Amino acid sequence: MQIFASASEPPVLGASWDERHNGFDKGLISAWLAGRDKRQWWPDVVAALARDELPILPFKGGIEEKKDDDKKQQKPGKKVGSLHYLAMRQGLLGENLDIDTEKSVVKICSKTLVRVVFTGDMARLLKVSS
Repeated sequence: MQIFASASEPPVLGASWDERHNGFDKGLISAWLAGRDKRQWWPDVVAALARDELPILPFKGGIEEKKDDDKKQQKPGKKVGSLHYLAMRQGLLGENLDIDTEKSVVKICSKTLVRVVFTGDMARLLKVSS
């Protein structure tokens, strides 16, 4: 299912947690709106996202930066992330929310070169530890 919300006319969600997180969009709109709300408070995170980095956010999919002594010729890894991460990312960047819940999205962190597959498949998200 395609989930879309316009940055110029953001939707208003219900007041209850259940309405915001268990509706047709499974909380993607709520994650996007949270990103829009945090945009002015997290300028360093927004700058990192604009550089195609994948910083840590409240949803699974961010890459923790390794310490200098942990960087000893490690090959870039693979990770699984949540579509909610992408929704919050789009909100933080001031973009429209535009996510197809039936498709996975692959992003490579420009800083760490870690490949992240963002998915809505909860079984896959829970199976893979990060």
